[in-house]
Amino acid sequence: MEQKKQKEERRMGLERLPSSLLIEEVLLKLEIEALCSVSCVNKAMSFSVSQALPLLSSINLSGPPQPHPKLSPP
Repeated sequence: MEQKKQKEERRMGLERLPSSLLIEEVLLKLEIEALCSVSCVNKAMSFSVSQALPLLSSINLSGPPQPHPKLSPP
């Protein structure tokens, strides 16, 4: 029983994290390939990635990965 409770608590951890924090501090810093991989983890991550994608100013699929514009030095 205790092991089942611990497993459920770990599963609920991601849902407790504010989605705005996850999106702004983690997801927007990832390359598009990583976002695609993360979206396959579970439903909560898929939802968060779907919320983050429109916030990307541009997605360049034509060449090698470019740094995210929000992370580039001014």
